Amino acid sequence: MTPGFLQDPDAQLIAMFREEVDARLDVIDQGLSREAPALDDLRREAHTLNGAAAMLGLIDLAELASEMEGTLAGGLAAGTLTDAESAELRAASQRFRQLSAAA
Repeated sequence: MTPGFLQDPDAQLIAMFREEVDARLDVIDQGLSREAPALDDLRREAHTLNGAAAMLGLIDLAELASEMEGTLAGGLAAGTLTDAESAELRAASQRFRQLSAAA
């Protein structure tokens, strides 16, 4: 344990990251279940996950979040997501949860 910390700082950061992951992926998952999701809001959530994962050196997670962000940006440009894109994003969200739990 590092002096002055209640627990290891790395463990604290990972715990905070996991909480953020759950909250942000909940927003994405709920948004995808709407008939007309606010794609820019969902893209921002994916972008934030990308940055948080990258700052912690969790490259696989950062890349997955980047892919999610790209899909959402494409949907934003097109004005909608295809059913295949929505399914891809749901699967990516589930995979992100699994990977972050193992981090």
